[in-house]
Amino acid sequence: MEVKPNVTIGDLVLVKEDNLPPLVCKNAVIIDIHTGRDGLVRVVTIRTATRTFKRPIAKICVLPKVD
Repeated sequence: MEVKPNVTIGDLVLVKEDNLPPLVCKNAVIIDIHTGRDGLVRVVTIRTATRTFKRPIAKICVLPKVD
């Protein structure tokens, strides 16, 4: 099993929604992280343009950072 780096507060993400077509995603920013017992991030709190909510990391896609 490949372990990827944890997401961090401030990361920009795309939010996958079940009720939207595959190529339509909302932009959001991570404002809080929630770790499991193993220390890995399992759930994040994200803020979109209209609301704030929790989402499992399987339902988000982290955008790459530009240095």
